Amino acid sequence: MLVYMIYDKSNGEIVHMHRNVDINGRSYTCTEEEIQRMIPPHIDQKSVGFISAELEQPPSGRQVKMSVDVTKNTLIKTFIDKDAPIGKKE
Repeated sequence: MLVYMIYDKSNGEIVHMHRNVDINGRSYTCTEEEIQRMIPPHIDQKSVGFISAELEQPPSGRQVKMSVDVTKNTLIKTFIDKDAPIGKKE
């Protein structure tokens, strides 16, 4: 499935994920203009970039933290250790 990720150019944090699916459930590509329209209105368009990737299933945020290496414009998947203790925020 083709997934588009809009990310903050300053730190690679993904701020929005989007996929286009037709009536039969097949993903299809977007034009750059369509991707620009996907950017949430509260985000400055000049501060973000986009990347697309074929993913079998967009991963759960509980299993994988995804970000973008802004120097290489590549997707980074960091697997979350589900057995790690949850730290308290102070």
